Amino acid sequence: MADVERAPSVTEQPEDAKEATLPLTPVSDGDGFKHGDHEDHPNETPGPAEPAHEPEPEPEPEPEPSPESAEMDKLIESKKTVPASASPMKARASISAGARTRTTSLATGKADPKAPAGSARKPSLAKSTQPAPTPLSKRTSFAPSTATSSKPAAAPTKTAVSSAVADARARRTSTPGGHASKPSISSKPQVTARPAATGAAKVPTTKPSTKPAAPSRASVTSPASSGTAGAARPSLAARTNATGSAAKPVSNPRIPSVGRTSTRSNAGSPAPQKRDEELVAKYEAVEKELQDKKEEVESLHEQIKALEQDIVNLQEASKNASTVEASLSDELQSSKQAQGSAEVDRAKLQLLLEDTKKELNETLSNLDTKDFEYTELAARVQEFESTIAELRSANDTAKSEVGELKEQLAAAAIEHEALLKARDALEAIRVETEALTASHQASVEQFQIQIKETEIKFSAAESTIAQLRSQVSTFESEKEELKNRISELEVEVLEIRDENEVDADNHAKELSKLKDVHSKELADTKTHLQSDLEKIGAAHEEAIKKLEVAMAAARDEHAAKLDATLKDAQELAAESKKLALATLEEAHAKSVEALKAQSSQELAEARDTHERSAALVAQELERLKEELASQEDKYAAQVRQVKAEHDKLVEEAYHRAKGEAGAQHSKELAELRTRSDASIEAIRNSHREELSHTSDTHQEALESATKPLEKKINNLTIEANAARDDLAKAKNTISTQATELKALQEQANDLKRSLEKAASSSPRTTPSAEIESLRNELREKKDDYSALQEVYTSMKENYEATINNHDLELKESAKARVEALETLKSKHEAEKAQFAEERASLLRRVEEERDRALSNLSSSRSPPVTPKHSRILSNGSRDNLERLHHANDARLTQLETEHKQTIAQLTINLMEVKDEKDRMVEDMTRRIADLAEEKTQLREELDRKNMELTFQEGELNDTQDEVKQLQDELERLKAMTHGQAA
Repeated sequence: MADVERAPSVTEQPEDAKEATLPLTPVSDGDGFKHGDHEDHPNETPGPAEPAHEPEPEPEPEPEPSPESAEMDKLIESKKTVPASASPMKARASISAGARTRTTSLATGKADPKAPAGSARKPSLAKSTQPAPTPLSKRTSFAPSTATSSKPAAAPTKTAVSSAVADARARRTSTPGGHASKPSISSKPQVTARPAATGAAKVPTTKPSTKPAAPSRASVTSPASSGTAGAARPSLAARTNATGSAAKPVSNPRIPSVGRTSTRSNAGSPAPQKRDEELVAKYEAVEKELQDKKEEVESLHEQIKALEQDIVNLQEASKNASTVEASLSDELQSSKQAQGSAEVDRAKLQLLLEDTKKELNETLSNLDTKDFEYTELAARVQEFESTIAELRSANDTAKSEVGELKEQLAAAAIEHEALLKARDALEAIRVETEALTASHQASVEQFQIQIKETEIKFSAAESTIAQLRSQVSTFESEKEELKNRISELEVEVLEIRDENEVDADNHAKELSKLKDVHSKELADTKTHLQSDLEKIGAAHEEAIKKLEVAMAAARDEHAAKLDATLKDAQELAAESKKLALATLEEAHAKSVEALKAQSSQELAEARDTHERSAALVAQELERLKEELASQEDKYAAQVRQVKAEHDKLVEEAYHRAKGEAGAQHSKELAELRTRSDASIEAIRNSHREELSHTSDTHQEALESATKPLEKKINNLTIEANAARDDLAKAKNTISTQATELKALQEQANDLKRSLEKAASSSPRTTPSAEIESLRNELREKKDDYSALQEVYTSMKENYEATINNHDLELKESAKARVEALETLKSKHEAEKAQFAEERASLLRRVEEERDRALSNLSSSRSPPVTPKHSRILSNGSRDNLERLHHANDARLTQLETEHKQTIAQLTINLMEVKDEKDRMVEDMTRRIADLAEEKTQLREELDRKNMELTFQEGELNDTQDEVKQLQDELERLKAMTHGQAA
């Protein structure tokens, strides 16, 4: 864009100000305009001057510096103390502000009447093509008409200047003595300060470049043609030797070169401010991104804590289940021991019964001889009483069976409650899956919001381009005002361009440094985060492995070693997570504090340097105003001869450059839009694919979780139906036994009556027949007893078979769990390897992109090379405008590529964080589901053990009842034997 000067006021314009015109001079990319020397032809029209080949004059002794030059040396020494990190934006703004208030009176004066009309020649101006520091002020110096070559910066400069001044004094008659006697100011090349120039032309400093500069054009300040500009830019003394390069007539007096004014246009100030605003916006965006990532890390830590709490709860539940299982196993062992002792007692009682039966047989054989009938009747009564006792015992057993059936009903009710709990667990799992889908949807919405933000950023970039176009239109509107400027201000514009280039280079260096520091810190924080997350995941996986091993050992060893291993795993996981969180927080806090301190320090340095440079520029402007006020009248006549041709060429070049720039900008904008649309569409497609994949995995997880539960529900329903059938059968047997009991009671009553009748009346039947009938009844009772024993043995075998089946099922389920864990571990390892490969590939791509960007930056920042022989060409302004346009396009493309790279890197980081979050959530959900399944299995085992205990308690009650019945029978038999003996 063009840096323009304000037109002089109406009162200061000359009479023929309408004829004076000045071109619009846009900011160059480091090359700028080159103005060669013009010689005056007899018809007062400028023409190209041939370079002179006269020998270089010998240097004269150096004159003593004047007080004014000493003051200028002090100013330059003070400029050297300005730090290199000064903000170029601030300095540019201050100069442009001074340029707004400045009014010039360059066009008010007339040509010098003492000078002849034919002797007025066009001065030459040589411009630097390097982005090296340029002086803020320029003095008038006079050089001989011989061409001189550029000298290095370390060479002495004052001798050449003094010789040039001596020649000018000898040849000139119309130059004021005050200006001719001033020596030039020598300066050493500095990186942070701009040295003062002594000649009207500048020679670039020693800096290699890859771009050739355009040929220089004729200027209006030097009376000689341009000298040869070397590829290296020497100090200011070398510039003084390059002023006179073409042969001139000695008789023609020279017009001294005028100093330039360091002024700027109103249009040059918004660019640095925009760059500062962009830097601040980028810094704020980076801080926001860091804050968002910190919040995401905190949310992940909260989720991890919640999942750990769930694991602790499940571990406590498993501990409780293991304790209950241990107590049940102890009770089972005690019940088995009690059953064995009861069986031993029963065997003893059976032996006692057999002994008593033998004794009874002996007593009966002894009593047969004495009172056979009485014994027979007593035996019958005893047998009837025994049958009554057996019936009573059968009644008691029926009642106990009824109690067992009631207990079975209670167990069935418990199983029904367990089924209801399983349904509740299923509902909870469904709710959790819905919550997970909701969280995934929220994350997708957040990513869409980020995409919208990027679109807003693109629209902001388009708005900035529109603002640039509006600035171009404002520059066109200011074209009429710029026509009244003199060519002397071109020198100032050129030096301002140099300053802009230096500022831009410094700004780009600072920006690249900030970006490198920021990228390094981001990479460090990312590596720390990833290493800490990997450590946390490894510690968590080790804790889970130890927990699974401890649970398997607890099943085998009845939860003796499970508590210790679980405590160790929890302590390890807690310590590792605390350490990881502490390191993460410390690293993040340090990086944020370092960034803030660096930014505050750079802003403070920029403010200080801006204030210093503003003060120096103000002083220099005052001095230049005083010098220009004395020399404006001398150059007004010379300006009129150059302006017409110069304006035509500049207008044509400007319109061409404007059209080309508009076309190329429109093309680039269209390409940008297409690329952004394609990237957004690709991101949307990837999100759709991820959503479909997650929905499929969610459906598969639901199916895998519900299928075993449905199988268990079906098994439980089958078992409940079988229990109901058993209940119905038991009820039927109870009803039949009750009817049989009633019939037996009636028979017993009939027998008592018959016994009473037999005792009252004489015996009708023979005792042998009665004995046979009693023996037959005894055989029947024995048969019933053997049948009952067979039923008992079959029930015992069935019970043992069920226990064996239960053990086999437990072993098979344990094997299936181990196999499922192995498959899950293998899948997890495969996924980890796959994600590690993807991460490595992404890191390689990021490194390659960064190397490309660095190479592009280094190639774009390489300074151009100026040709050694610059001649006057008619299309010099067009070449400069084209170079300016290409430089602006290169910078725009560079900024766009950097912006795209940062957006791509941020999207990659977001995708990686989301993928890690999804993986952690999936792993934790799988582990929670596995723990829930194990919990349900433990509950089922507990229910089965409870059922077995109830069955064993029923059997113990039955055996105890049988033992009591046998003891009663023994006591009765003993009483009867004692009574018979008595």
